[in-house]
Amino acid sequence: MNGEHGAQIGRTEADLVVALHEAHHEILDLREQIAELRWIETALRERTRELGERVKELDCLYAISDCLGDPAKSLNDILQAIANAIPSGFQFPEQTSVAINILDQRFRSCGFRQSADTFSCGLSANGRHIGNMQVFLSPLPRVPDRPGFLPEEESLLRAAARWIGEIVEYRSVPHRENVSLLCRR
Repeated sequence: MNGEHGAQIGRTEADLVVALHEAHHEILDLREQIAELRWIETALRERTRELGERVKELDCLYAISDCLGDPAKSLNDILQAIANAIPSGFQFPEQTSVAINILDQRFRSCGFRQSADTFSCGLSANGRHIGNMQVFLSPLPRVPDRPGFLPEEESLLRAAARWIGEIVEYRSVPHRENVSLLCRR
């Protein structure tokens, strides 16, 4: 009986060694899966943040478009509304200020603060330079691997500058009825 009991213990020890070996491999596999899931989660959070930034930029473009499409607003009211709308399209809207300098007038966003961190874009209408638009970013803690101004924000500013030039051109032309009459001659 002792022989059988000893064989059983030997088999049990061997079974335990095999089971521990298998458990160890399963733990290593789970660690790899957890690491991969963490990487995926981090990538998903970053992509979600980036998509959130694109949504803010699109919302800003829609707001600018709404300003441009209101025929009851004066040009000054339109430019002031655009200056107020632009910061909402930037990644740090609370730290972003805008100045539109056009035809010897200056339109500033609400809570305007000038700073050293700036991006500027020229304004032109009828083929001539009429001013510029500046975006200022107030000092804030920097996020590693993230610039103060995103390339998409620079594109947003250039699009707004083109639209401002177009509305200035449109508003400087006599009323549409007069333009169409002139074209019929």
